[in-house]
Amino acid sequence: MYIHTAQITKTFQDQTDKILIEKKTVKFGLSAPGNMWNWGDFKRLDTLKVMMEKINAAATQADLNDIKTRLDKVELKTAPIVNGGIAWFWRKPLSEIPAGWKPCTDFKGKTIFGLDPNDPVFSTLGTTVGSHSKTITQNNIPDYVIPFYGATNSGQTAVGNDLSVIKWNGKAPDGFYDHTYGINSGGKGMPMDVLNRGVIVDFIEPDFQ
Repeated sequence: MYIHTAQITKTFQDQTDKILIEKKTVKFGLSAPGNMWNWGDFKRLDTLKVMMEKINAAATQADLNDIKTRLDKVELKTAPIVNGGIAWFWRKPLSEIPAGWKPCTDFKGKTIFGLDPNDPVFSTLGTTVGSHSKTITQNNIPDYVIPFYGATNSGQTAVGNDLSVIKWNGKAPDGFYDHTYGINSGGKGMPMDVLNRGVIVDFIEPDFQ
């Protein structure tokens, strides 16, 4: 289809002919490039009644302002949700992670502590701290003494499995032999579990493109 233009001229008082009207008509056929269109590109216009119904059903400026205000709040609330910025715990299988998210491997087998610049243990962001087990050493035991004193009438003494002779003090003036005893610990030096009771979850983080 093409647009046919017919020019209608008028002779003015100064006897000059000038184009007064251009009459354009849509016709089937061929024309010069730039003046041809497909029939399917033409659309039937709605009636005035239909146009008014659409206008009345459309959003008002107040509606648009309200939507913009709500959208601004949503953007503020979701601002921290960026790649590498946050991680959320996930209670479902990894196969059900929503699109745009991925597993956060940094937190496998770990819990989270807040940054504290005044505490050397918690002063560096991203540092792994702590352990789920602890072996008690002599440095962890409070300083205490459990004294035992015994005396026999000879230089020999017999003790059970729970006692051992720490020091033989020799014969006292009263004729008895003094001995200092100690209690065997019986310990085996096994690490103790210091893991707090909890629930196993996964962590996910944004993976937006």
